Amino acid sequence: WIYYIQGYPLVLITTLIEGAAIPFPGAFLLAWSGFILGRDLADLALATGLGVSGYMVGAIIPYLIGRLGGRPVIEQAFRRFQLSTGKIDLAERWFNKYGLVVVAASRPFFLGNYVSFVAGMARTRFIPFLLCTGLGIFPWVFIYLYLGMIFGRHWQKAVELAGQYSAVTFVLILMVVLIFIVRNRFLQFIR
Repeated sequence: WIYYIQGYPLVLITTLIEGAAIPFPGAFLLAWSGFILGRDLADLALATGLGVSGYMVGAIIPYLIGRLGGRPVIEQAFRRFQLSTGKIDLAERWFNKYGLVVVAASRPFFLGNYVSFVAGMARTRFIPFLLCTGLGIFPWVFIYLYLGMIFGRHWQKAVELAGQYSAVTFVLILMVVLIFIVRNRFLQFIR
């Protein structure tokens, strides 16, 4: 039972910090949490739900910073912590082009945490923002927890394996999004 006391709070705290856009080794801790929780599918379901919820709650912080403070506050904070605003700029360009799809599709990847600031700056409606955040982060949380469960004591291998395939997954998701956009524009064109 001691594992459950460690595992569930660790999942929640890890994803809360990740969602808040604080640099943090979330993938490692999720895989470790999967190892701690063992191989019970009910534990996997509960831990995934907690992880998605934690990330959604954490993502509210950068969303509100973007919404209430705007770009000047974000740039000031990034300067204070000696961070580049390049990823914010990229997230903003993608968000302006693709909208909420970027919120969902970028979550497990390098722009995922930055898009919350941008969605806030763009005054995206709160509920759709949260729903897209949950939808986008679900696979990341599930996969790392599941791989941690499967790999057991070798949970670090799970992180390496998932990291190797994250670029491929990103390209596949991007292709699906682009196909969806082209399809919709084509349908609008023929009407």
